[in-house]
Amino acid sequence: MNKQAYAWGIGIALLAGGVGVGSLLSPAAVRAQEAGVKGSVEAVDGKALRKALDAHKGKVVVMNLWATWCGPCVEEFPDLVKLHNTYKEKGLVVLGVSMDEPEDRGKVVTFAGEQKAGFPIFLRKNGDIDPFINPIDKGWKGVIPTTYVFDREGKRVGKPMVGLKKYEDFVKAVEPLLKQP
Repeated sequence: MNKQAYAWGIGIALLAGGVGVGSLLSPAAVRAQEAGVKGSVEAVDGKALRKALDAHKGKVVVMNLWATWCGPCVEEFPDLVKLHNTYKEKGLVVLGVSMDEPEDRGKVVTFAGEQKAGFPIFLRKNGDIDPFINPIDKGWKGVIPTTYVFDREGKRVGKPMVGLKKYEDFVKAVEPLLKQP
């Protein structure tokens, strides 16, 4: 996906979702707010994102692409937090992948803290979106939210879950995988 298509998608999402414009936080404010986040917000490149996914082999992984400016993403996020909290002891890992711009890290940290996200969140370090996402899905169409489910061997299961999903949708996707050894 090229930058123009991504920018076009952002514009559509902004118009459809209605976005509030917040101020950028200082580095000190970001560190202070991060202290309240149970998980972490880490700026990475695509190779590091893939490594983070691969590090969880042996567990079922739900990887969600989202952004703070995306209405459906914001609506769905509490269900991912609930999913994480309910199934983490049974072998589930949730990984959040923020599609926010790198300079909006403070917004991501603030949102994750407000949601009490206890799982890692990754943010693009810099540059084009394609090298960031391609190690996960070269066919990604630029739609968010998009959720991928990976089995305990690290293989993607089924098609990506595109668009707003509910808690029950996530449970239906992960429970059978969690029952497998």
